[in-house]
Amino acid sequence: MRGYIRPLKRLPEDRQRKALAVCGVVYVESKTETLADFIATLRKGDVVAVVWMHVLAAPRTTYKDKPRDALWTAIEQIETRGASIFELETGRSSSLKSERDGMIRDAIEHLTSAGRAAAGKRNGAKSKGRPAKVFEPEIVERARVAWFDLRHAKNEDAVTAGPKGWSMSRYYKQFGPSGRGN
Repeated sequence: MRGYIRPLKRLPEDRQRKALAVCGVVYVESKTETLADFIATLRKGDVVAVVWMHVLAAPRTTYKDKPRDALWTAIEQIETRGASIFELETGRSSSLKSERDGMIRDAIEHLTSAGRAAAGKRNGAKSKGRPAKVFEPEIVERARVAWFDLRHAKNEDAVTAGPKGWSMSRYYKQFGPSGRGN
């Protein structure tokens, strides 16, 4: 059994190395040695042990990178060489079709959810959101008078008669129902 390690932020090398201690040979990817070099050394009947299958996909560093395509390519190349993939955390092997499909599904889910989490942090998901728009007290009073003025037959007419910049949802959020029944 040959182990493969790709150091990732979310899955550090030392954690992978502990899990792959059962392997005779452990290959660590670096700038000079790549997954393609590792695949070239495989022979028929070899078993590639990884902690999780998504380790075979290179992480997305630019918008043009396609981790799912890289994962598919790696799987095809490994299986073309006559080797199989063994996932240590789940105990599944790509030699069984049902387990292989589950491994691929989980790896793709992990790749896409990891991308969503990173994008959320980048786009400010930890922020409180857009600050509420603050209106002067006299503008709020004008809006309240227009909203509860029963001379307007419809809520839309009251919104039109009220101050600029107020939407129907803002009226409902600020004052509740108008009493018109529509």
